[in-house]
Amino acid sequence: MIRCITAASELCSGCGQGWSQLARRWKSKRADHWAKLRKKQTGTALALKHFDHFYPEKYGPRWRSIRLALLCQSKPTALVNHYSNVAETTAKLTSCGSFDLTAEWREQISRRQGRLSSLASSADPASLPADADSSDGTADETSAADPAEARARAEAAGQLRLVQPTQEESAALHDYVPATQLHGDEDWLEEGDYFQYGQEDGSLKVALDRDSPISIPDTLRVFSFPAGEISRFPFPSTSSTGVRDYYPLDGASLLPVLALDVQPGDEVLDLCAAPGGKSLAILQTLYPALLVCNDTQGGRVKRLQQVLLDYLPAAEHWPGQVSVTKQDGQRLEARDRYDKVLVDAPCFSDRHSLLEDDNNIFAISRSRERIQIPLLQTNLLRRALEAVRPGGTVVYSTCTLSPIQNDGVVHMALKQIWEDTDIQVVVKDMEDSMKPFYGTMWFARGVGIKYGQQVLPSVVNNFGPMYFAKIVRLK
Repeated sequence: MIRCITAASELCSGCGQGWSQLARRWKSKRADHWAKLRKKQTGTALALKHFDHFYPEKYGPRWRSIRLALLCQSKPTALVNHYSNVAETTAKLTSCGSFDLTAEWREQISRRQGRLSSLASSADPASLPADADSSDGTADETSAADPAEARARAEAAGQLRLVQPTQEESAALHDYVPATQLHGDEDWLEEGDYFQYGQEDGSLKVALDRDSPISIPDTLRVFSFPAGEISRFPFPSTSSTGVRDYYPLDGASLLPVLALDVQPGDEVLDLCAAPGGKSLAILQTLYPALLVCNDTQGGRVKRLQQVLLDYLPAAEHWPGQVSVTKQDGQRLEARDRYDKVLVDAPCFSDRHSLLEDDNNIFAISRSRERIQIPLLQTNLLRRALEAVRPGGTVVYSTCTLSPIQNDGVVHMALKQIWEDTDIQVVVKDMEDSMKPFYGTMWFARGVGIKYGQQVLPSVVNNFGPMYFAKIVRLK
């Protein structure tokens, strides 16, 4: 003790300069310590830690390549604005070395339809399932001993195995189970303790019906660079018509819009529309009589409004009606109102969370908000199913790989609708309708996805992640 005091006295000699140096040194070390600690706690670092913990169990060995792709910028595509000078815009994009991706998709769809038609014309009617010619379109569960074989025959014959409600049966979803598949009995991967009620109890049986082929309107055009190429498009410019010439977006973002299958005269709601890319894609079809673009935060609504002002002509030149609303989708009061509803829900936004600390959902200050995301998504999807008319379509989409926020949310929303309302729905199986896109995008297969389709990031064609599920309301 005496030695310490003596040493301190010696250190204090010279007007206390020794103590000042010691204090500065200690302060500098403390600042370095906290700087390193803060660096470890950034949103991007926490996101990577979270994904590395949960996703390998779901995606297995594929996670390594998915992870690498997620840590890179997504591959750009250019959505041509129909209200710009289209010839001028396409020439500009072609000169960059890109090609019309939608034209390639249309060709693949046409080829596939030709093959199916050829199979159907050469199929032996005696080999078709007994219910193939059923006048009411219902499926008899005993029509084939092997459901997989029955499915293959029905596909070859071009038959859609629709599961329609009957007046005598109740509104319970398990009354409308198709012969081919029954979804709802398997356990899914739980992503953590924060979504306790998202556990499957086996009480819900969901009808699954094969979707019809995808149709791409001629006015919808998207350009992309060839596989493996990492070129970027120039910044969008104002065309000779006074509006921006193209909108940059991830190519996988177009798939939920195509799944929505907007038809002429449809009234459409984009429930979580900002920043506006999917709304613009819907408008490029020239089909909707009404498009309501909604979001809940003031900043996002302003951004959405600016995008529409940049890309749409004056109102008198627009064949339909476009409106922007600001309301909480969880409190949507519309009932039986729209033909189509798109729910591009807030989510982990995996790629943004790994690349940008700005507005990162994994920031420590947003922990409570992040934990509540699945509940928010479930509420949004439920409101959408109530807002769509019988016969209408709801597409739910996210840009995350999270199984709870994808299949988990779809299951919970369907469970609530089943238990609390008399609404009847059917989930569309889009596996066949997505096959023309397999050459462009990497779809998740063999990972237990039950209700939707999922595009996985790939270093070859770095689109996604994008999950989307299609639900049609029957009653």
